[in-house]
Amino acid sequence: MKSLIAFDLDGTLALSKQPLESDMAQALADLLTVAHVAVISGGDWPQFDKQVASRLPAHADRSRLWLMPTTGTKLYTHGADGWSAVYAELFDAAQKAKILAAFDAALAATGFMPEQTWGERIEDRGSQITFSALGQQAPIHAKESWDPDFAKRKLIQADLRQRLPGLSINMGGATSIDITREGVDKAYGLRKLRDASGIALDAMMFIGDAIFPGGNDYPAKQLGLDTVRVRDPQETLAVIAEHLELDWHDTKTDPRLVEIGMGSWGGRYYDDVIREVGPVINPATGLLQPAPDGERYDSIAARVGGWLDDTDSPGDRLVIMHGMSSRVLRGVMTGADTHPEYRAPIAEGLPQGSIVRIEAGVESLIHRGSGKAPA
Repeated sequence: MKSLIAFDLDGTLALSKQPLESDMAQALADLLTVAHVAVISGGDWPQFDKQVASRLPAHADRSRLWLMPTTGTKLYTHGADGWSAVYAELFDAAQKAKILAAFDAALAATGFMPEQTWGERIEDRGSQITFSALGQQAPIHAKESWDPDFAKRKLIQADLRQRLPGLSINMGGATSIDITREGVDKAYGLRKLRDASGIALDAMMFIGDAIFPGGNDYPAKQLGLDTVRVRDPQETLAVIAEHLELDWHDTKTDPRLVEIGMGSWGGRYYDDVIREVGPVINPATGLLQPAPDGERYDSIAARVGGWLDDTDSPGDRLVIMHGMSSRVLRGVMTGADTHPEYRAPIAEGLPQGSIVRIEAGVESLIHRGSGKAPA
């Protein structure tokens, strides 16, 4: 296990500029019992306080938490008097003015002027100037749809690099571009963290959503750290659970959810059985004709019904099972009519890989699979 786990913030621990969800806050508290934790991102301290520091449960060991605003040009740690800055590296007035003028010129040159913005688009974070294309207060849905493939910001980034030689320009969050001094990126911040914490780089792991060339998490990979690229906070939770050797999904198996018992046909290919006894799949319904010594559909209904009775508690359940038995489970849950031949409620067949949601006895198709199985 690594001694320190470092995280990006927006898109990794939380949605853009949003506070940690309670399950993420608890996951970080759990992680702090076995490792140091660092959060390094482009936001300034007020954003870190809102998103991370204020969201942690009371029992979290804050003495092992390292918060690094503005891509690591600031470092905050927690002591007897609360959170305080260990260091802060700032732009001077002339540098700030040059950066702001370059933003205006780059937007005019590339033509990426959104029709609507929310709040200020430029944020002066002292040691970092951040451009948010849609504004600091833009809603999540607008941010996620503006530049999902980073194509717009890559063009703006390329233009800015021509106008601001000697500065580091990286994409961050959903709509942002961060400008810092040359060489100031997450690799820089992680080296500063090494020096402040005494923890070697090879004892660290970095987790972020922008670990690709041009992404503001990519320097961590270039630095040589073990890295994990995630899609969103939900995937981050799964990575934390794996690091803690936890079963995040609380997975359980139950023999009452197995596929239809095949009797003496078990372990054989369908073609072999068909050559011996004739067709065993009804082409109209996709249902399997049970083997002479195999399980009947009413028996499946009894066992899946028993499982439902035993697990009837509040909350969602994700059930992964095979075709024939899943059709019976779906039939039981939706109150389907009893099949006249098989004496059990059996739902309509779907291709393998399909996903349905059943709520209050009503089924809706979430995803139609592409499998060829008859069920």
